[in-house]
Amino acid sequence: MNLQGKEILIIDDNPDLLFIMRSILANTGATISEALSASEGFQRYQERAPHLIICDLGMKPHSGFDFLRLLRGQANKLPVPVLVLSGDNSKTSVVQAFSLGISDYLIKPVETPMLLRKIRKSLKNNEFSSVQLSPDKQKNIAIEVPATIVAASEAGFRVNSTIRIAPNTKVKLKSELITTLQLGDHPVRTGPGAALSLEKGFYQNEIRLVGVSEEIASRIRKCIRFWK
Repeated sequence: MNLQGKEILIIDDNPDLLFIMRSILANTGATISEALSASEGFQRYQERAPHLIICDLGMKPHSGFDFLRLLRGQANKLPVPVLVLSGDNSKTSVVQAFSLGISDYLIKPVETPMLLRKIRKSLKNNEFSSVQLSPDKQKNIAIEVPATIVAASEAGFRVNSTIRIAPNTKVKLKSELITTLQLGDHPVRTGPGAALSLEKGFYQNEIRLVGVSEEIASRIRKCIRFWK
């Protein structure tokens, strides 16, 4: 799995460890952000909306467990995959970390091939694809006729409308959501496949964003992660 376009947040209070991790991941294509504490890590998470977090446990004054609890909040699972990289190999810590929803647990020092395998596995098992929008989150848009965005992802949107739009057709989206995401002038077109026929004369069209930068992808992730 290519890490190009993926953002990884590393949280550890040891600057030397951050340097080593940055060096290991330098040629993977991933974008790396860092934090030296649990509180800074949560701030970076909110700012950057990473695809994966690598987190130490033995930080002070707030531990990695504190970070995991804060990240999880009142939900049943973590909103983003977390790979723990810790010097603590006690059974109690391992069990507690997995109970909080982490993807995997590695003991320091870890060999580079193993680390990269675990990163790829965590990203593959928790691939950010799309989120189905509940009726109260569905957004009206205007193409040529009124339409509704029913799902959103980094790649684009699924849109229900009364018209079937031909594949690979340039369209112009106008809606409050598009304005919020600052995509009003961004080129979009329908996907290569035919629109899906729905009941009662509606069609579902796949709308793809053309040339999604990491900045745009991050903006979309930060917006729609709260809809899940």
